Amino acid sequence: MINRINHKLEFLRKLIKEKMAAPSEPFFPVEEIDMRLKTIIRYVLFLIPILSLISCLGSSKNIKDAIDWQEIHDDFSILHTFDVENGHISLFERTTYSDIGIAYINKSRKKSLTSINGYLSQKAEAPEWIYSSGSLGGGVYSIYYGRLDERPNGKVFVQFNNQGLSKEATLIEASSSMIWVVIFDERFESKDIRIMYK
Repeated sequence: MINRINHKLEFLRKLIKEKMAAPSEPFFPVEEIDMRLKTIIRYVLFLIPILSLISCLGSSKNIKDAIDWQEIHDDFSILHTFDVENGHISLFERTTYSDIGIAYINKSRKKSLTSINGYLSQKAEAPEWIYSSGSLGGGVYSIYYGRLDERPNGKVFVQFNNQGLSKEATLIEASSSMIWVVIFDERFESKDIRIMYK
């Protein structure tokens, strides 16, 4: 009987010794953790562009609604929206008048409109450019925009002669002309400007 107990104790000692010497296995194998992590990263990378697109579409609709609230007397289309620090500045084209207006819109969920001004006609006899100024969230913005009869081959720069400053313009396509736009995030007024092509 004692021999049997000693034999069992010896067996248990051996078993414990083997288990102590063997490397411990992780709760999850490393390969399985890597695969799960890669799958999560793939889903996140897949969802980011979709969520961004949904966000942009929602923002665009709210901006259109904000302009529509004041422009109910005419059909219009948004040509381009600049996201600035304190909100959005949208260029839109009125269908009936064939002109380009500027809307200053607060950066909020409701995208409330602060003002609309400066209508640039696309007719040949009208002035070729307009100056507009508006404020958003305490910030002041000065905008110069004008029309070109056709799309230029290179870049367009606006030379502000009395300030000795030249700034590259953003080009936007309207229904019957190309529109160039230059934005300053401060009060900047000049009546002596020249368009240059590079």
